[in-house]
Amino acid sequence: MQKAYDFLGGLTPETFLRDYWQKKPLLVRNAFPDAASLLSPDELAGLALEPSEEDDEDDLEDGCEFEHSGVEARIIRSHIDENEKRRWILERGPFTEARLKSLPEKNWTLLVQAVDMYHENVASLLDVFSFIPRWRLDDVMISLAAPGGSVGPHFDRYDVFLIQGIGQRHWQIGQQCSAKTPLIKHPDMKILTTMDATQAWTLNPGDMLYLPPLIAHHGVAIDTCMTYSVGFRAPAIEVLFDKLTHHVADHSQQDERYTDPDLSPQKNSGWLSEQAVAKVQTLMMAHIQDSNQVRDWLAQLVTEPKYAVDYENIDPDETTESVGQKEFLDRLKQNQVVFRDNYSRFIYTGQENQAEKFYINGHEIPLPEKNLADARQLVIYLCNNRYYNSENLWTYLQHQALCQWFIRLFQKGYFYIQE
Repeated sequence: MQKAYDFLGGLTPETFLRDYWQKKPLLVRNAFPDAASLLSPDELAGLALEPSEEDDEDDLEDGCEFEHSGVEARIIRSHIDENEKRRWILERGPFTEARLKSLPEKNWTLLVQAVDMYHENVASLLDVFSFIPRWRLDDVMISLAAPGGSVGPHFDRYDVFLIQGIGQRHWQIGQQCSAKTPLIKHPDMKILTTMDATQAWTLNPGDMLYLPPLIAHHGVAIDTCMTYSVGFRAPAIEVLFDKLTHHVADHSQQDERYTDPDLSPQKNSGWLSEQAVAKVQTLMMAHIQDSNQVRDWLAQLVTEPKYAVDYENIDPDETTESVGQKEFLDRLKQNQVVFRDNYSRFIYTGQENQAEKFYINGHEIPLPEKNLADARQLVIYLCNNRYYNSENLWTYLQHQALCQWFIRLFQKGYFYIQE
């Protein structure tokens, strides 16, 4: 029997996935009692600022802090025009400090994407969702809103858990939407023309509302408030096909082409025959039905980082002694904790309890030939967690080949050490 989760209102993950996931909303009061203390409004606003010269010159130790010049931030404002219609204005960041200070007292929202990449407290929210495949996770977006602040009535095409931090927000949910649902005419925002509210709640600090895809919803800040949106990816079919065809083109046999040695005379040369259509389908399906190729492609796709990051390029022939093996092991022996870089995405394929291949950020990472069985178990441990205590790691790193393999990944920036 699976353990009940407090943040799911006492439901087991099995019950939640069976009865709610992608089916119906779930409201849980006080699901995250400490949510209000995870991040302050000033810290969130700081991420949305243009980087200063001092930021550029900071020496970032061991990768445990991140430059935020690439943070995706937006401000959404609204007002009632002379025709008594609500108008929406979108601004894209990063912003100057003066711009943030100039915002009015009401009716604006600051949104910052992927805050889990920059703050460990926010990243820790993700640990409770470990019963959902990690590759489905997108990011944690945080909104800071003044009274009346909103992004308008809308719907998402993915699952989202809305966790209330400071303040209160009033939520309404409505109809099931689709690609044909009417939207207002706006160049940058997808806001519903109408929403038929069916339920409404006011969320207090720590409360959580789960919403499945395509459910209309509208949140309005009652006072100054922050909301954490834990979103899960749902790749669009056009994206999947586009990425797959590129992968097939890169990995198919050289100069593989359409052939028709059984071609027979055709009375009307302008006709595309059903036989030709079937041959093309067969040619293409041969690649799609190749489970090894699709598995490799999908593992690369779902581990592509949300934002481009440059990792250190380590010479594969360089010995680990020259890149800090002794220093790393000394620190590990001091019972320090090793963290996964929050930008990075890990996954493994094969059997659930027997890793065959390991992928980081869209690339396959070859496993060491020596101590392969231990390497496969280490990969499962690395993929299932975000941080690793020294005792657990040490059980694997006593093997020289495995230790060197891990340190190379550490030196590339996929991991960092923190007290």
